[in-house]
Amino acid sequence: MSSAPLIYTPLTKFTEHWLSHQFSRCADFEQDFYRCVSRIGYNRFRMTEECHKEYDDFKECVTTRKQTERYIAMQNERKKQGRPNMERPADYSAKVFR
Repeated sequence: MSSAPLIYTPLTKFTEHWLSHQFSRCADFEQDFYRCVSRIGYNRFRMTEECHKEYDDFKECVTTRKQTERYIAMQNERKKQGRPNMERPADYSAKVFR
């Protein structure tokens, strides 16, 4: 999956996360998936159904496909019922008490 750099420079540590999701909201899902794959091996992952639950969770976190489909379905149902869109709340609707 990842390999050691050919040339180690000061930028190596700075750029090592560019091709991963370790500094995003999907970091835990990615870590679970890679732990599972490292336990069973990549070839066994491709040939069997093991670790596919972790992979599907990680893929959903990255693409948000189900969330988008759910939002579109809710908007279509709102149009079908003839209900207006909800108004945007005021920018400063949250009250802070000190």
